[in-house]
Amino acid sequence: MKSQPEKILDRAEERLRDLPQSNGEQTLHLLRGFLRMESHRLRMLHRYGLGGLDVALARAQVVDALITHLYRLALERYQSKQPSRSLDTSRIAIGAVGGYGRSELCPHSDVDLLILYERSATDIAKFLAHEMIYLLWDVGLKVGHSWRTPEECVEMARDDSSAENSLIDARHLIGGSRVWESLQALLHKHWRRNPRKFVERKCAEVEERYGRLGETVFLQEPNVKESSGGLRDYHTMVWLARGCWMAGDPGDLVRAGIFSEADWQRVRRAYDSVMRVRNELHYLTDRRADQLTMALQPEVAANLKFRAQENLLAPEVFMRDFFLHAENLHRAMRQVIAASLHEKGKKSRPLTVDSPLPLARVDDELRLSPSGDPAARQFPATPLQMMQAVNLAQRLRLRLGEDVKGAIRKSLATLRREWQRSPEMAREFLEMIRRPGQAGHALRSMHSCGVLSKYLPEFAHVTRLMQADYYHRYTTDEHTLRAVELLDSIFNDPPASLERYRDLTYHISDLAPLYLGLLLHDVGKGLGGNHSEKGAQRALAICERIGLPPRQTAQVELLVRQHLLLSHLSQRRDLSDRRVAQTAAPVVGDIETLSMLTLLTYADTAAVGPDIWTEWKNVLLWELYTKVHDELLGLETASAQEEARLFEIRVGVREILESLARQDPEGKLTPELARQWMDEHLSLLPPRYALGHRPELIANQILLAKRAATTGPAVDLIPIPQEGYTLLLLCCPDTPGLFARVAGTLASLEVNIMGARLDTRKDGMAVDVLWISTPAGNVIADPPRLRRIRNTVEGVLKTSISFDDLVRRIHSRPLAPAMKHPQITMNNDISDTCTVLEILATDRLGFAYSVAQCLTRLGLSIQFAKLATEKTMVFDVFYLTDSAGQKLPESSWDDIIAAVETVVKVDPQITQILQKE
Repeated sequence: MKSQPEKILDRAEERLRDLPQSNGEQTLHLLRGFLRMESHRLRMLHRYGLGGLDVALARAQVVDALITHLYRLALERYQSKQPSRSLDTSRIAIGAVGGYGRSELCPHSDVDLLILYERSATDIAKFLAHEMIYLLWDVGLKVGHSWRTPEECVEMARDDSSAENSLIDARHLIGGSRVWESLQALLHKHWRRNPRKFVERKCAEVEERYGRLGETVFLQEPNVKESSGGLRDYHTMVWLARGCWMAGDPGDLVRAGIFSEADWQRVRRAYDSVMRVRNELHYLTDRRADQLTMALQPEVAANLKFRAQENLLAPEVFMRDFFLHAENLHRAMRQVIAASLHEKGKKSRPLTVDSPLPLARVDDELRLSPSGDPAARQFPATPLQMMQAVNLAQRLRLRLGEDVKGAIRKSLATLRREWQRSPEMAREFLEMIRRPGQAGHALRSMHSCGVLSKYLPEFAHVTRLMQADYYHRYTTDEHTLRAVELLDSIFNDPPASLERYRDLTYHISDLAPLYLGLLLHDVGKGLGGNHSEKGAQRALAICERIGLPPRQTAQVELLVRQHLLLSHLSQRRDLSDRRVAQTAAPVVGDIETLSMLTLLTYADTAAVGPDIWTEWKNVLLWELYTKVHDELLGLETASAQEEARLFEIRVGVREILESLARQDPEGKLTPELARQWMDEHLSLLPPRYALGHRPELIANQILLAKRAATTGPAVDLIPIPQEGYTLLLLCCPDTPGLFARVAGTLASLEVNIMGARLDTRKDGMAVDVLWISTPAGNVIADPPRLRRIRNTVEGVLKTSISFDDLVRRIHSRPLAPAMKHPQITMNNDISDTCTVLEILATDRLGFAYSVAQCLTRLGLSIQFAKLATEKTMVFDVFYLTDSAGQKLPESSWDDIIAAVETVVKVDPQITQILQKE
């Protein structure tokens, strides 16, 4: 039975044998027909389950056949045009470089060719390049080509690392072998001249790539080619094997002793799997697509025959499998880099360390003692030595060497249940997580060599667990480790905005519950139901297993069970309502636990992804911490603190207004009049109004209200750059739908609303405050833009600018496909005076306006709003009353929810369009 390459060549010979006799149109027809037939055949084989490498190899062989026939056709045409000239094909060769050189072509990959020639064959080289390249373009292939002598190739390799990599992968296709062998000899000479520099170049390329895309394998939307654990990691192994060991095949790394045969087979399976995913992306999108986006993951999972499992969606099952293979690729690449540096890099003398373990310090790594030490060959003798090695590396602030990690991985099977309950193991583990500012280093080392998931099987469940939402950027385990590292940064060198969080650490008598609570806060995910509740149960079992004392065990359980409490309250509730702090205080229990929960909340939130932690969230969390802290001091103390705060605010407002009065050149504003205005303004509003604002803001609002009383609606904008937002102050007569009109106007100006406090004085004057930012979440401070926002909002409220014309500009297309059905809930227990509406949905420009307009049509009043946006999702909270200022009866909720759902739902057709993009 013939092999696949033989079959492809036979079909090419059959369909392309008439090329020399055909005219231009017939030539293209024959070539396109062959390529179309073979491409369709490969697509079907992919659908039937053919491996990723087999599809890529077959695609390369199809193109090989095309190029072989085109080469012969071009030579015949050259001879027909130059019959008198002798043809010496030994001086010119056609080679494949890059991925095509490795015989790996994905469906829409570029075909990179090298036309190699000697100087004496310049004319024929030019002719071949012209004839072949244009025909390949006309056939529909994306062809990149270079046209060089062997000497020029080597010169290019010296100057351009990408060109060097392409030449490492170069493969002779057709033409003279003499000139090709000349190139290979020059390249080998170039690499042998300074192998250390070669290794350093490849290492620098890896670090540069990781600097752009991130070093972690566990990204929510990885690039299957370039991200850590992608195909490029394998290519780096190939380049190092050829340039460092002159290996003809990466499988030679087994013979070099770098991999065992089992290791190598695991790497090949991983590479094949990731290649199959890339093929699927190309087929699915009908273009060269390498980003495994959230929108594409469900279809990729379905086409690759992944199915939902208990509590996991099919895309989550697929991504977990993808990350397993990507992690194996990344790990193998790091192993090859370590071996190449040891073989060709700068040699460093091992230094002894104060430990009975057979380990030594080499530069900034902890490695196995030199091979002459028999104990090193037996390491680790017990699972306890695994934990001791990680502890030692943490204590000496060293990285675990790849040889140590490899030795530990091979012995993981010995870490059985009895070792999970070992007091010695627990003592080593707790010692590591009690070192302030260093726990992340130890836990990541444990995780990278598999010890963490073996020692804490509950953590194994969330390893490589992806959540199908647009909020989290990393898998659950990677998110957790990043959170621990962020907590470490509070102890080490926090930025100025986080300095006050370091003060909280002084309240904590034992760091073990804090670090353990953070490590375990998400272990209940992927189990269905309330992950906080299930995580708390698992955390309790872990604490008992490792012998943590009862008080610390209770703290860990509480931290895991309530790890969302402070973020939800600070970002979704009206913090000027004392009931919020009164609700949280008994749950937290004491100031030490409050401090731990606050630190955990910061680390958990900031570890979700870049730019998720903002100054806005920082301000809200700290405000909530202060209020709960006061409540924990006792009712009398908290009331006294509130009274003292009110007094300070009044004094502050009075001083600001009196200062302005003294500076008034016309003397119209006297200190007495300023005090009168303040007393009048505050008497028309409830006490919570003053408690919710700073003196500067209240003073501005008093002056603004006076201006609005004479000139009509008045707006002022105050940038707060240190906190990442701009305040929009608004004073005008309150009317139904006021917030909807303001929200629509701001949406038309592409301004993001982060929150709103909507107060109305007893005389009917609305004194509203909106926290606004750019769509990217930055402060708006540009004077021309501030003027435009102020003038437009005032113009709309004064009706001198058409509101209808403005809102027609709002492009309300969602920012991403909807991953979930909108979640809309209502509650009468959160607030004493309002019904609270909560919405989780896909974001779009003008979202708040759409909801506010809907609520206005229903005859409802918005008293307070917090509008949070995370990537492409919004979590908006509205405090509502009816037209009489009362809570909404439960009998009306279904109709309200149905109405809101109609304006926040994403059209399925739009979702399909965005997925294709």
